[in-house]
Amino acid sequence: MKKIFKRSMIFVLMFFICFNVLGLIKVKAADEKTTIMIDLDKGNISLNSSCSGYVTNYDQLSDDIKSKFTAGANGLYTWKHSTSYSYYIYQSGNGLDNKNIFNEAKNAVSDFKEVAEFGDKWDYVATQKGMKAANGDVQYNSRNRISVGGAINIEIILHNVWATYYTTGNSIGSIEVTGASNGTYTFKLRGDNRLSRLGYTGSTAGKTKLIICDDPDEDYEGTLTVIGDQDLVETCSVTAKNGKYPANHWDSAIGGNDSAQDVYGLTIESGIVYAGTTADENCTAIGGGGNGYGQVSILGGTVYAIASTTGTAIGGGIGHMSYGGDCEVNISGGTVYAYNFGQPFVETAASTSLPKFVPGTAIGGGSSISSYGN
Repeated sequence: MKKIFKRSMIFVLMFFICFNVLGLIKVKAADEKTTIMIDLDKGNISLNSSCSGYVTNYDQLSDDIKSKFTAGANGLYTWKHSTSYSYYIYQSGNGLDNKNIFNEAKNAVSDFKEVAEFGDKWDYVATQKGMKAANGDVQYNSRNRISVGGAINIEIILHNVWATYYTTGNSIGSIEVTGASNGTYTFKLRGDNRLSRLGYTGSTAGKTKLIICDDPDEDYEGTLTVIGDQDLVETCSVTAKNGKYPANHWDSAIGGNDSAQDVYGLTIESGIVYAGTTADENCTAIGGGGNGYGQVSILGGTVYAIASTTGTAIGGGIGHMSYGGDCEVNISGGTVYAYNFGQPFVETAASTSLPKFVPGTAIGGGSSISSYGN
């Protein structure tokens, strides 16, 4: 009886192990994603519940997935988003190889000066005229943009994307994420990515999340540099210095737009992230838009936030004639460098009683020129 019992127990144990191994295999298969390759150089990209873009690996997709894509003119496809897709965005004409070319010794991040003082290094970081990559090839920035949004869970891989699309007002930058309740938007970094702005609006507390992280499938650390070049203004509905507002005026480099645009769930998990703003722009580097709340979490990686603003390097949005934005900033890992050089206010005939300089916080709530801060 003992032998029979032992054999029965062994059989049950082996069955249990096999069942669980098969279960793990099924889970792994279910988690595998189909990569959709999209070329930003060919045109704008929209990733929402309904998507459009210039898909370049359509012929390599399975027949089942092909049947869900509709072909348009010049390689443009439309399709419905699925969590089984991973979107790989690149530029076919960028002249960059697949390795990381971010160089802290040559990049402005090692100077820890005001962004406006970077000089030639500013041009190295962002210019619409093209620049040379480490391998000597010329990289021309894309003037196209990426729009993301809706109540979806989406994974996007950015690989050597240098994009300078920009419009002013409540600005639209290279990447614009329009959040929705139950939306999670994950950007994985490969190589050296540079944007005029990564806008994030419409988020809901506890229900919306924007995640920036290194791509774990690569053996080097991916980077993201966000600086609004002052030459990138295409349209402007208001008049300021030289008839225009420069770049990300009152709109954070990574985060919310002006007019009390609150930001929730902005999370940096890994990678190298640099966000810089100037005194002329007067905007937060990472966090809330003008007068807006900024909820930012940093879990790892290396983060550089450089600003000259009544807003913050990391946290709440700027205050001008109204209040500065409140914040919640949680840092539980990584290395963070945050600098705020304050806002030198340009005095006019209508504002002679206002201060000529307003200090600002590096991490925390925004201050204000003529109202209260947080």
